[in-house]
Order: sequence, then structure tokens, then C-alpha cells
Amino acid sequence: MRIAFLNRGRETHEGGDLIALDATMAALRRRGIECVETGWDSEQIKHFDLAHVFHCQFSWSWGNYEAIKRAGKPYVLTPVFYPGPLLSGIEWRQLEKIVLDSSRVLTFSRKEMLEMYNASTTTGIPLALSSAGYSIIPNGTDPAFHCRHLREVTPSLRRVLTVSARGESDKNVGTVKRICERSDIPFHCATDLPHADLPAVYAGYGVFVNASGSERMSLTIGEALCANCRVLATRENQGNEWYEGLVTFDPNDETKLEHLIRWATTSPTWDYRPNAAARCLTWDWVAMKLEAVYREVLGW
Repeated sequence: MRIAFLNRGRETHEGGDLIALDATMAALRRRGIECVETGWDSEQIKHFDLAHVFHCQFSWSWGNYEAIKRAGKPYVLTPVFYPGPLLSGIEWRQLEKIVLDSSRVLTFSRKEMLEMYNASTTTGIPLALSSAGYSIIPNGTDPAFHCRHLREVTPSLRRVLTVSARGESDKNVGTVKRICERSDIPFHCATDLPHADLPAVYAGYGVFVNASGSERMSLTIGEALCANCRVLATRENQGNEWYEGLVTFDPNDETKLEHLIRWATTSPTWDYRPNAAARCLTWDWVAMKLEAVYREVLGW
């Protein structure tokens, strides 16, 4: 089986989608599936059995669609869907074509799927209803992040970590830092680090906070859970449904978040069920689910 992957230009900026794409392709290759990130090269796409597209709401998403159509190949779509007004560079009619012409829509969560289903379009066609429906497949994590050591109430537990590729100006990191400073709790934002360095970073902190106002399925929440951190997750992460018992919060409610941070850094007990659940979602498990979808779409 040969799969052509299409996403955005890698030179634009760092992002979790690139990490997820690389991890997905590596896991598929371990299953004997040939994977290449082709970009808009229609001549190259023609030599593959199926295309797998990431994202659907950007100007370059339409370029991905046109390249696949020129190649005459079927495709599945990981939409990474953001509700609300469209960004400049793409129109609703184009978004509809990208979604509805796909052989399968692969959302990270049921919540993301419902957002697509309820999206208001110019034609009233539910975006989640492609020609062959949808499958829900989450992001995975690398076993390198796995740790089953329970965090005890020690000075190391009273340390709060956030992770952001863009530093303190992104994902409400500044709010978390301000709360920690008021409460005299050590705080660190990990940024500009190779992804391979992050397992050791998570291991040094008892509490992890993601206060972002918008996440499809945060890699950092999954990684911190796998590392057995006590995780406080924004309710705006659509992938929270995979982690039963996860502590979530409104990222706009600073008072509540401050209460949760103080609790997480001092409580003698904690519910680690979400951590165990996260460790089940490996990239190899994701690849197994994807291969099953690919075979269904291709009729193999």
C-alpha cells in the first residue's frame, strides 16, 4: 500500500501538525506501508494508491485538493476543523468540495465531528457527511513519554510546566505564569526545544497546564498525561473526551484556574485514570486504525 500525504509547507512555522504527520508516517512504515509527503506534485501523487490530506480551511488546502484531483486519486481527510468564520483565501464552496469529495473524514474526536456537522454553510450541507462518512481517530503519543511513576507531594510537584512553540505570547501562557507568580509556585514555559527533548522536561514537573483558547487535539496534553503529570486541560481541547476523569477548565476563568493550580500542586491524592488512558493512544495504535480505514476506502 502506498499513501501520499499532503499538508502545508514545512518552512512556514513549527507546529504540532508536523510532529503528528511525521509520527503517523513513521508508524505506518513500521506496518509496511509506503508513505511520502508529496505536496502539490500531481505527477508524484499518481503513483500512490491513496492520498491523505491534513487541514481543510486554508488557501493551500484548496491547492492540495486541486493537486489530488489532477492526479485522479481518492483521498481521506484529517480536517483539523476550526469552527467560525473562514480565514481569507478560501471560500465555503471550496471547503464543501474538499470535505464532501473525500472518501472519509477522519476527525480527532466526536466533538470535532459534531462541530463540522453543525457548521453553517451556504448550501446547508453538513460538512461531516462526506461520500463515505467519518471515522474518529485521535492523535497519538510516542512511548518515549510514558512514565508510570506517581507524582508525590514533594517540592518537585510544586512546579508548573507549560509547552508552547511560540513561547509566552501564545496559548494563554502569560495567564498561567501570572497565577504562579502570585502563588509563589515555580513556573516554566518550554519553548524552542527539539521534540525529542520533551520527555525529560515533563519528567521534571509535577503539574502541566494547557490554557489555550483553541485546540483540536493537543499533543502536549497527551504527552504530559503519558508522563504522569497532573494535567489541567483547557476545555477548548476537543480531544479531551479520550481521557476519562481529566480535569478541565474555562481558559477565560483565571480565578478558577488559580484554584485548580493550587489544588494540583498540593493535593495528596489525584485521579490518574486519564494518564493511563493516554498511554493507550500510541502512534502505532493510530497507524493500525488508519490502515483499516485505508483498506476500507480502497476496497482491499
